[in-house]
Amino acid sequence: MTQSEKCDVIITGAGIAGLTTALCLARAGLNVTIFERSKELEEAGAGIQLTPNAARILIGLGLENELKTVSSTPEYLEIGYISKNTPLAEMDLEDTSQIYGAPWFSLRRANLQSILLKAVALEPDISLKLGQTIELFTQSETGVVIKCRSPSDVLSEYQGSILVGADGLWSGVRSIISGSFQPSFTGYEAWRALLPIEDVPSDYLENKIKLRLGTNCHLVTYQVSKGKALNIVFIQKANNSRDLAGGKSWSHVGCTFDLEQCLKQADPAVCTLFEKVKKWQVWSLYDMPVSKMALGNVVIIGDAAHPILPFLAQGAAMAIEDAAVLAECLKNQAEDYPSALQKFSRLRQKRNKTVSRNARRNGHIYHLGWPLNLFRNLFITMLGSQGMANKYKWLYGWKQ
Repeated sequence: MTQSEKCDVIITGAGIAGLTTALCLARAGLNVTIFERSKELEEAGAGIQLTPNAARILIGLGLENELKTVSSTPEYLEIGYISKNTPLAEMDLEDTSQIYGAPWFSLRRANLQSILLKAVALEPDISLKLGQTIELFTQSETGVVIKCRSPSDVLSEYQGSILVGADGLWSGVRSIISGSFQPSFTGYEAWRALLPIEDVPSDYLENKIKLRLGTNCHLVTYQVSKGKALNIVFIQKANNSRDLAGGKSWSHVGCTFDLEQCLKQADPAVCTLFEKVKKWQVWSLYDMPVSKMALGNVVIIGDAAHPILPFLAQGAAMAIEDAAVLAECLKNQAEDYPSALQKFSRLRQKRNKTVSRNARRNGHIYHLGWPLNLFRNLFITMLGSQGMANKYKWLYGWKQ
């Protein structure tokens, strides 16, 4: 075993949540070490939406120019029905910067992670250790200790004042706070693909977020990479409610045959779009009630604490908000870290519960069948652009 090393904050996980938290904490004056079990960072997924509440935080970290270089900024959010190629309503997104103080970015997850990694590398108070498998973590009145093993089988010990679990849906750190509490499979799966813009049918070439609602399914599309590709997310009820990701696996390659049942209700424009996709990645969707996020000197953030269902495009946004609030709570706290973490937990539980509840509600509304979908469609049409914008001011206008 190597000699024990010390730092202010230990973060497990170098995904979007862990990297953003490291940046926020370093800017708050804390020394941070990130531990990641992968030898190389390869971000899973395809596209991601950064709504103004999240974009504002990343801009505050000095990342605006980098984000603009790789992002698209959608002009409208268009809602329609999957069996028709006509919209029910549109929400204007072009004025989001003026209204909320930040734009609405859509980009590839890999691009966002690359931006965060470069920013982390420039921070002298952040150390990133790849290929480190954590085998033990304990806490005492004075802090936390972890033991991790390197690819060359060297066991090392690290001491910190705080342990931040940013280790995702199947978090190991979460067990310190909530015991054996685990996420549950929802019965839904997300089919994701990226399509080069030259292969995109004309019906989907507009710079819009298109949301198409169906019975037990819905489709979301939007441009990424400055309009060079279209991100496609199709969510449907899994066949026989089986967990297609197979337990704790994140994803698997999808077979188009499994989409045929839902596509029977789809407009020809949707079917044409899907015919262009050569490869699907399928994620099983999990849910978990939001509970306490801190105990003593240990705290969990992002999917480790609150996996948000993708029916409000807020999964990454809530992790980014967590990072900013955690840094604010820990700033100038001297050594009273447990009290600061409890304050953080109270603040974020309320916000995350509200967002999680609204995401679940959206999922129910999106997937309504006949005749309830008729009343839903009428309500959306009557709501209109301004009504839709007002409906989500509480979400996009959030400031810590």
